[in-house]
Amino acid sequence: MATRVYDKVIYKKAQTSQVDTQAITADRTLAADEMGGLYTISGSSAVTVTVPDPSLCAGTTITFKCASDQAHILSGNAGGDTFSTSDVVVSSTGDILTFANDINSSAVLMSDGTRYLVIAHSGTLAYS
Repeated sequence: MATRVYDKVIYKKAQTSQVDTQAITADRTLAADEMGGLYTISGSSAVTVTVPDPSLCAGTTITFKCASDQAHILSGNAGGDTFSTSDVVVSSTGDILTFANDINSSAVLMSDGTRYLVIAHSGTLAYS
């Protein structure tokens, strides 16, 4: 009698996770325990969002998306390099990150404990 081997198929239920989404419509300073999730930024003029020292939220990922066509600003104070990006073509750092006047601009940041690394973005970002 021959032995038959059958392939096992395992089906896993898809896992979904929800991201906290909050709207920012006026200048605001975020606390370390508010970091994470998605923030939309909008206003009739540029809005400044101040982020906490990156050492207070190491490992945290946060997304900022412009919901109005203003040059919204992310501000920090980590000695000149709160925000940093580096790829093959460009390497930039600064304590101020300014979005272009584009409703579709966004930035995904991750804190490495020293600075916020811009790990993805859409639109043009200016570092100063």
